[in-house]
Parts: sequence; structure tokens; C-alpha cells
Amino acid sequence: MPETEQKDLVQVSGIVRLVGNMPFPELVISDSEGDWYIEDDEFYKLRDFQHRRVVAEGLQEIKTITFASGISGGERRILRDIRIISTE
Repeated sequence: MPETEQKDLVQVSGIVRLVGNMPFPELVISDSEGDWYIEDDEFYKLRDFQHRRVVAEGLQEIKTITFASGISGGERRILRDIRIISTE
């Protein structure tokens, strides 16, 4: 089970992209440091902005991924409670 660390409010500027394969595509905002994953209801706030640059603010959540074998899968950055500030 992934460990979750709730963090402070952050501002993110990047390109909205759809990643992954059907039937489980995921929406991300890609910035200079990597991807911010968008989950649940937040998906619908950003899906119409695909391939566009956005500036958004939200709560940063970091999930530490551990595979069933016990090997670390790294961290996943998630953005929640998103408010879109601007788009290009």
C-alpha cells in the first residue's frame, strides 16, 4: 500500500497531457521537474485543456510507491483541490 504525505499549497505551470493506455488513461500536468498526476473529479477540471499550458494551484500530495515485492517504485506527485489560474 502506498504511503501518502500531504503537503502545502503549490502553484504548478506546465502542459496538460493524457498519459497511459486505455482503458486507464491518466491526466498529468508536465512541468520542468516531471509530472503532476490529476485524479478523480479533478480530471474533469483539466481534460479540456489537453496540449495547453496552464498555471494551476492546488494541494501537493506525494505517494511513495512500493511494489508487492517490496522494491521501491519511487514517488508520485499528485495535485488535488485544483484551481486554474491561467491558460495559454
